[in-house]
Amino acid sequence: MQTIGKLLQSLRQKQDLRLEDVSKETNIAPHLLANLENDAYEKLPSSTFTKGFITSYAEVVGLSPQKALAIFRRDFTISESGKIMPRGLAKPLDKPTVVTSKLIGIAGVVFFIILFSGYLFYQFQSYQSAPRIDIIRPKANSIVKGPIIAVKGYVSADSSVYVNDAIVETFPTGEFQTTAQLPAGNHVLTIKAVNSHNKVSQQQIPVTVVDK
Repeated sequence: MQTIGKLLQSLRQKQDLRLEDVSKETNIAPHLLANLENDAYEKLPSSTFTKGFITSYAEVVGLSPQKALAIFRRDFTISESGKIMPRGLAKPLDKPTVVTSKLIGIAGVVFFIILFSGYLFYQFQSYQSAPRIDIIRPKANSIVKGPIIAVKGYVSADSSVYVNDAIVETFPTGEFQTTAQLPAGNHVLTIKAVNSHNKVSQQQIPVTVVDK
């Protein structure tokens, strides 16, 4: 049974496509696509971005994005910290452990303290950190055909996205897609993300628009 990475690789090879060909279609770097094919998720960005890579790759090789994600979820799970791990990695103990009520009580208190501390730390980090933005297309300083310019990227899931001050719908995975209408010439796309704590990240993407 193939993992999603190996399945995507197999479909690519059957179509005589190179990683560079897929990269041009998805605007995902070839080394990231290679890591995806090898199930090297520790070398990829967060799970949110990885799911976006899977759906974009699947579209290029003719695989349903929904089916691709289903295969991914079949073989891998995402920890609370966002780390992608193979399912069934942890094995149950062979021998039963005798636990007293006192130990259960102590463990419960310790667990509560750790959980509460983690919650406070997470809230503090969320409050302090600006949202992440990863622009898939267009790339900075690229030449694009106009006047309709496709804009695609990923942000932190709790963020609102604005492209040239116009709000854009964001999917639960953090993916956003929209278009901008620009005449021929040199322009700068301003992409801004605002999270639930009103922290702001912004990227400006210079592009040259040419007539079709």
